[in-house]
Amino acid sequence: MREVVLFRPRNDLISGTGKLEVASSPYDPLGDIPVLDLMDVVYGTWDNDMLPGRVVARVNNPINFTRHAMFKEDYVGWALDQGQLPRPPSRRERARRWKAMQEY
Repeated sequence: MREVVLFRPRNDLISGTGKLEVASSPYDPLGDIPVLDLMDVVYGTWDNDMLPGRVVARVNNPINFTRHAMFKEDYVGWALDQGQLPRPPSRRERARRWKAMQEY
């Protein structure tokens, strides 16, 4: 999916100096990525709109696609360790999802 997100700042933006620290977890090694340069730091309130998306590609093998999926991998690793993965959707829910996908 490709989706345009509009970020519109309100009038209370504050710009200044700051520091960025990125932390890691066992399933998400973001802390290994060096922060080389911080260009600007802005704090404030924003109005965000997510415009309707469009399909840019279909996935024939969902297992190969999972590394690109935008879900929290920390939870998946924890759930696998704990044996607490969510239940699969019901037949009715799968049918509803399939119908919704066909509309695209």
